[in-house]
Amino acid sequence: MAAEDAEFATVMRGYDRDAVDDALRDLRRQLLQLSNQNAQLATELRTANESSSRFERELKETVAPTYATVGARAALILSTAEDQANRIVAEAEAERTLAESSLQAATEAKAAALAENKEKAARLKLGIRAALPAIQGLKDCVILKKRTGIDSSADQAQLDQWRDMFDVNVLGMVIGIKHLSPLLKETPNATIVNMSSISAHIGSVGYAAYVATKGAVDSLTKSLALELAPHIRVNAVAPGWIETPFTVEGLNLADDPVAYRKNVENMHALKRVGTAEEIANVIYFLTSKESSFVTGSILTADGGYLIKN
Repeated sequence: MAAEDAEFATVMRGYDRDAVDDALRDLRRQLLQLSNQNAQLATELRTANESSSRFERELKETVAPTYATVGARAALILSTAEDQANRIVAEAEAERTLAESSLQAATEAKAAALAENKEKAARLKLGIRAALPAIQGLKDCVILKKRTGIDSSADQAQLDQWRDMFDVNVLGMVIGIKHLSPLLKETPNATIVNMSSISAHIGSVGYAAYVATKGAVDSLTKSLALELAPHIRVNAVAPGWIETPFTVEGLNLADDPVAYRKNVENMHALKRVGTAEEIANVIYFLTSKESSFVTGSILTADGGYLIKN
């Protein structure tokens, strides 16, 4: 060991001592800088670790619960939407079932109405056939008069009442003509006279259905005159106020029947109401040879009511 120290001393004598001291000082300075840099890196590493831990903690404490809440809300929304969709489907199914039931009821009602109409037509046909022997001597003339009325406004009337009105005043007339026209075609000067009314040409409060049927009778008369020509003439009579048990009963319902009758009479140019015999004379004219060139006409017999009102 002494020999080695001697050798080191011999070597060191060959160097400048000041230069060696300077070199050692530089080395110590570099070591100190490296130590400071290491300390700074350690500090930065600790800061990064702390930030990472804080982020992880915040992630666990805030973000994760937030996403869980959002997920729960989303699940609730989806569940609610599904419930609403199921309810809408159920309501639609209920409405479809109701519609099908209504359609079935309407179909059954229509079938029942058709069956009833067929039954009425069959009864009328049987009645006509039963009456034929009694009218053989008068078979060159058929007078068709059907009448029923509804004394209520259209917005209050029942549809069944309107159907009954047209069944009696129009359809009954058609059925009668259908089954009597073959008999009439076998006779000369065959004539059909339908009973209409001046109501077909005026408005009448509370009698919309009746007025409509009389308008139908007028149109039916004109069409039948074309269909049954030249073998059968078809005309109609449109009476005005005629003194019958029905109209007298209506007049007597007034607070002052005498004054009301006078008012009605003044509505006519002739200052009176007509009689059943006068309408019968008009019908006789339309069935006689004197009217042999008349068909498709609506002959008004109203004592001048229409021209005055």
